Parts: sequence; C-alpha cells; structure tokens
Amino acid sequence: IEDAMNTAMSLDSLKTTHPIDVRVDSPSQIREIFDAISYDKGGCVLRMLEKYVGEPDFRHGLKKYLSDFKYANAEGADLWDAIGKASGMPVSNMVNTWLRQPGFPLVTVEQKGSMLKFSQKRYLLECDKKHTGGKWSIPLTFGLEKTETRLFTKQSMTARTPKGAGCVANIGRHGFYRVKYDKATLIDLKMLVDQKKIAPIDRWAIQNDLFSLCISGDENIRNYLDFTDAYCDEESYLASVNVAQNLTSLYMAAFGEEFAGQIRVYAANYLRVLFSRLGWDPKKSDSHTDALLRPFVISALGRMNDKHVTKEALKRYRKFQRNQGTLHPDLTEPICSIAAWNGNAQTYSQLVKFYKNAKTTEEKLRFLGAMFGFSEKRLLVKSLDFSLGDIVRSQNMQLPIIKTAANPHGSPMLWPWLEKNWKKLDKKIGHGNPLFNRIIASLSMIPDDSMESKLVKFFKKNTVPGTERTQQQTMERLRIRKKLRRTMRAEFGP
Repeated sequence: IEDAMNTAMSLDSLKTTHPIDVRVDSPSQIREIFDAISYDKGGCVLRMLEKYVGEPDFRHGLKKYLSDFKYANAEGADLWDAIGKASGMPVSNMVNTWLRQPGFPLVTVEQKGSMLKFSQKRYLLECDKKHTGGKWSIPLTFGLEKTETRLFTKQSMTARTPKGAGCVANIGRHGFYRVKYDKATLIDLKMLVDQKKIAPIDRWAIQNDLFSLCISGDENIRNYLDFTDAYCDEESYLASVNVAQNLTSLYMAAFGEEFAGQIRVYAANYLRVLFSRLGWDPKKSDSHTDALLRPFVISALGRMNDKHVTKEALKRYRKFQRNQGTLHPDLTEPICSIAAWNGNAQTYSQLVKFYKNAKTTEEKLRFLGAMFGFSEKRLLVKSLDFSLGDIVRSQNMQLPIIKTAANPHGSPMLWPWLEKNWKKLDKKIGHGNPLFNRIIASLSMIPDDSMESKLVKFFKKNTVPGTERTQQQTMERLRIRKKLRRTMRAEFGP
C-alpha cells in the first residue's frame, strides 16, 4: 500500500501527470504512459472502489463481468456497469471522475463545534490557477470509534461529528486522496497517535499527508517535525519507516545550509531510537520488516556522521576486508557506503576489487552502489568513469547515476559529468533506451536553481525519444525542490 500509493501520488501531484484513461497517438507515448499512474494509481482506485461497494458485491460484479465477456471483447465501461449492477451503487459515475481527469483531491477538514466541514480541490505540489480545477466523487469515511461513509461529490459538504474521541478522515487509507486537518484537530490527533488509539495504517497516513503538505507549501515544516514527536516509540513498520524516510529527506534537502543541524537533530534522534531496537545484527526474533529497516537506518545515520555508528561501521568494514564472510548480506552495502563516505583512494580501489571479484549479480550491485557513497568529488568522478567502462553492464547504468544524484556531495557535480559524457552514455545504454527515463528523473535531485534552464537547452540539442514527459516532470520537480529550499530558509534561516 505504502509503496504503490506514495509512488502514484508523487507523480499524480504534478501538473505534468496524465489521466489513467488517456489517448495515445504514437508508439513512444505507450511506453511513457505505462507508469505509476496506469499501474499504481489504477490499483489504488480499484482498492478504493472495492471498499466503497463492499468486497462481496465487488467480487460478484467481477465474476459477472468475466462470465458475460468470456471469449469476447469488452470495454472498461462494461466492468463498471457490472459492479454497479451488483452493488446498486453509482459506480460508473464515481469511478470516471478518477479515470478521466488527471490528479487527485486534497480534502480539507474543519471542525466547528459538533459539525465537520469538508472541502475538496485538486492537490498539486506546484500550484497555479490553470491547473486548480477538478471535482471527484470521493468515498469519504470519517470518525474513529464510530465511523460514517458518504460519497462526497460537491466542492464542500458538512456532517455531524461522529461520537467518540477524535476524528480521522480517510480511515484505513482506502481513498486515493490527501487530507489536511485544521490546527485544533491536528493537535488532538497527535495525542491519539502518541497513545496508539489510532490504527497503524492511519498513524502512517496522517503524518504522510502532513509531510506532503510541507513539500507543497500548504503546511509549515516545523509543524511536521513537532508532530513526529508522537512517533518516538512507534512499533509499526509502515509508520516508522515513513517517518524515518521523511526526516532523512528533509535533512538531505537542507544539506550544506546553516540550519541543516536543526533538522539533523530531529532526524538523528528518531533514527537512533529505531536503531536501539534493531541493533547491528539480525536476530531470530526479527520480522521481515526489521531486515528491511535496519540497512536504511544504518546508512542514514552514517550520512549524518553519527559517531557511534560510523566508528562501528568502519570497524566492521576493516574486518570485512580481511574476511568477506563476516558481514550479513543485508549490511554489505550500508557498511561499505559508510566506509566510502569516510574513505579515500585506497577505499575506492578496494571497492573496485570487491566488485570485480563478486560472484553474483546481487553482490556486484551492492558494491557498485557503495562506490557512489564517497564524499570526495574526485572519487565520485572516478567511480562514474569506472561505470562507463566495459566491466559494468549497460542495464545497470542507471544505478550509478541515481546513487550519485541521491548523494548530497555527488549531486552538484553530476550534471557537469553527464554533459561531458552524454555521448558515451548514450552509446553504452543505447539511443532511446527506456533506462533514460530513470536517469533523467534522477536529475531532479540536483540542488541547482538554474538546472531547469540547463536541461531545456541541453535536450534541444540532444533528443532522447520516449522521455519527453519525463523531462517535463523532472523540470517540475526541480522547481518544487527549489521552492522547498526557499521555504526552509525562510523557516529556519537567520
């Protein structure tokens, strides 16, 4: 749920998104539109529809549809008609508001005495008057101890607050929309999150929406940082990993700024709480989510120069150099990345040796990823040059560039290197290869306020067929990150 919804919402909150149901005029457009909108948003809309009509009626309608059209052609409308007849609900009208227009709504919740006021508008990370239209038929479930569901079809509506403490909108995160609460309601929700009186998926969703509102400029970043105090002893993976990712991304966005230390305090303190529970080594009592979370926490603390984590990681790396059987596979890349972050030319040579001697593709990719964790520019350039050689396979070339873009020391020097080596990269990957979509998308991480104009100029001379939409989305994301940096300076600067 978390991966699919976050990925789809990230793309669908751009002005350069597209509807699920979209006209295609050329073969190259087919490749572009089969993205997170078609797959992830499509799946989320089906999940929302199933919750709205109920699982029994959804299954009954689906079976009827498959039976009626076996060995025959069907259209999308036939499926919605079948589910609508099975449930007796206005399925076609409801679902078409999600399929035929781009984007998704932001539902604002205001509590006034015993009444709730809901309003909806299109949610965008970069808003302008041209793209603010849109109205959706929203299956809106709200409450906490007692809940109510309504089909929200107008720009605004009112409802009586369900009985009980607190009110959460979009319970279970079944709806494909974000929620913004008024200040008083948010304070109440923080207390309920802290007391674990809200379900884990809703604890995740509330802060997830709040964080996104910070990126769009609809909420103060300090409010999000304060709200995360309620997650200091969070036990659910979904909420804890998302808080950790969000705090880390804020720190990386502030990297190099005078106020970065203020955000680092929040991020590092939260990560240390997680790490104290996880520890260094896998345990028999670990859940599969512990195995996923541990490498991220170690890597993030390493990049925040946590003294204890750095000291132990370097100790384990030295031991690994002598005997490669001493590290659990899940810890290989984070340990080697921390070694690179604190490393030198000798570390680079050792990682290249590890890569060349690795017996499996999985091992090679771990060492290749670690090679782009250096903090020294010359070693990052050396690693990028190495990746252009014959030893690194062409299908893995997006990894070095994505890793460099995510490295705060690497992102500023990535574009000059790409400009210089674009023809070599194009030759190695293959002109028009879909991998270029991932490579171009990673450029949105570069903290250069003039990057958009550089890309426009560059791609006029160097066409990459099949990436036109990705180029526009990358430029929009560059503007969003530029706006975020301005917002952070205004909030945290002198």
